[in-house]
Amino acid sequence: MTLKTTLMTGAALTVMAGAATAEGTIAYFAGTSQNGFNQATYEGVQAVAAERGYETEILDGQFDAALQYSQIEDALASGRFVGMIVSPNDSVGIAGAFEQAIADGVPIGTVLFPVGPDLNSLEPQVDGITVTAASPPWRAPQPRPKKS
Repeated sequence: MTLKTTLMTGAALTVMAGAATAEGTIAYFAGTSQNGFNQATYEGVQAVAAERGYETEILDGQFDAALQYSQIEDALASGRFVGMIVSPNDSVGIAGAFEQAIADGVPIGTVLFPVGPDLNSLEPQVDGITVTAASPPWRAPQPRPKKS
């Protein structure tokens, strides 16, 4: 499965797990909106959301973890979004914002990195995360032991 397919599948799962009716807006919290990866991810979010009758909005985290956390809190307070997809700037520090969204009943998913302290695990590390769309970290091949 390609990364683009993985991301679109993750976006689809997050959208499908949202409100009972297909209406409302899905927020995509980009680590930054100024690079190709986040732009491609947002295009996937837009495509899948549109197929299901949702609007989308991108929020630019500007590579600033504190800003991104605040954006999620502000989005929750606004009540404007029926689902959230996050490309985290800080995969550990953002966990509290995920917990707030989950407590508020807003489906939230992550792309690129899992949310939590273990970047090697794609298993949910925060109870209630709708989806983690990422690939396991690449590991360099280890040298073979020398024969004696």
